[in-house]
Amino acid sequence: MRIRLTLGALSLGAILAMSGCGSSSSSDPVVTDLKGRAAINASTTAQAQIDKVADDVIKAGYATLGANATIMKDLLNSFGSDVDAGQVTAARTAWKSARAPWEASEAYIVATSPSVGNATDGNTDSWPVKSAGEIAQGLTAWDGDTLTIQNADGEIKGFHTIEFYLFGNGTAVESAADAATRLNAFTNAQGKYLRALGAAFEHDMTGLTDIWTAGAEDATGIAAFKGLSKADAASALIQGCVDIATEVGDGKINDPMNGGVPNKTKVESQFSWNSSADFYNNIHSIEKVWKNGLKGLATTAGATTAKTGAVDGALATALSAIVSISDLTRATVIDGTAVISSANAFRNKLDTDYTSIENAQTKVKALTAALEAVQSDMN
Repeated sequence: MRIRLTLGALSLGAILAMSGCGSSSSSDPVVTDLKGRAAINASTTAQAQIDKVADDVIKAGYATLGANATIMKDLLNSFGSDVDAGQVTAARTAWKSARAPWEASEAYIVATSPSVGNATDGNTDSWPVKSAGEIAQGLTAWDGDTLTIQNADGEIKGFHTIEFYLFGNGTAVESAADAATRLNAFTNAQGKYLRALGAAFEHDMTGLTDIWTAGAEDATGIAAFKGLSKADAASALIQGCVDIATEVGDGKINDPMNGGVPNKTKVESQFSWNSSADFYNNIHSIEKVWKNGLKGLATTAGATTAKTGAVDGALATALSAIVSISDLTRATVIDGTAVISSANAFRNKLDTDYTSIENAQTKVKALTAALEAVQSDMN
């Protein structure tokens, strides 16, 4: 997530008016991965651990992400002048189904493919969208070409602009029927812009998945990662895990808490009420990497059993604490990534149950500290 806090109370009319347009401890010799298979343990070769992360976590996650991006693009393309509630519901589900594997890639997207990962993050996950005036300025000359959107500022496209169109301004949970009425008021140019957003989104996501396709010779993707030494692979992965744990604890949860004076404008994915799912999937990205290779790599790099065990415990308690701030259940899709469909309580709990949010933040920070302790042991 690239954060840019310029959005206040933004109306749909304002935004649209612009254009017309792992190893195991001795007591747990084999870890079971999120597909129910035996995960790599410490006795497995470092290359096998690297390959497992690359194939079973990163490539599999990106395959799901790319497929779901295409589904969302196709559903947006189906929107015409008579959108119904069923189409809106399907598109919203597709948005969440694309959002989940994206957020569950945060532990490795930049760590394993810095140039492509950073570019894709900036193009698709800048938060929040720009102000209505800035969007108007940026798109006044939009020529209706999807390529123009692909090359546009990340803060006028991507997840959160599409989210805004599909879910409304986030002050309440907008019904699918009300959303359909709103979308049916779009001009032809505005409808074309929404469809272009879907196409640009798919372009960025499939570009990311392509470099992780089996046999790809891209120097920024799977071939490069599998060619890393065990030390370099472990270092990249542990840093990615530390980075996203820090972002969740010190940014995504902390910023809306605002020192005890809640600021809901800083809640990510606020239009869809999906922020708790974002937090969960971010930490789940660490869990996937850790249990499917990184724990073993960290052990062979010098991390003690006590410290790797502390990460195991901290992961479980952090995920549990995030569940406690909403009515979340651990549903899964192909790669084990959580897709949480219940309404997000995080915004409301800023007012009604601040203590549970503080607890979640504390547990995530404890996870960060546990990961950093492992990192300090690695040679």
